[in-house]
Amino acid sequence: GCSAKYPFVVMLASELGREFADAGHSGAAAYWLGLADSTWMEMNAMPYYARFGWKSLYEMNFNDDYYPGASPSPVWKRGLENSTVVPLAVALEMMYGVIR
Repeated sequence: GCSAKYPFVVMLASELGREFADAGHSGAAAYWLGLADSTWMEMNAMPYYARFGWKSLYEMNFNDDYYPGASPSPVWKRGLENSTVVPLAVALEMMYGVIR
């Protein structure tokens, strides 16, 4: 099987669980949140995902494969952030005068 399915299952199951909990459907919420948790633990037992060091499912960053070390925050420079880790951001910044 494809290991790329794990983050999607975790993301979808956790969001479904949260929505069911908000709606007062505790049985459905428990099922989906339990699935998110068990899938999260199974996923992080795999060497591929363990290398990221995510401590919670809310730390998952789908960009880690393509832009290692990039923050999941905006790519535009703010304070100490470095937009050079995302090549498109650099190109957009260089063309700002033309695009504007």
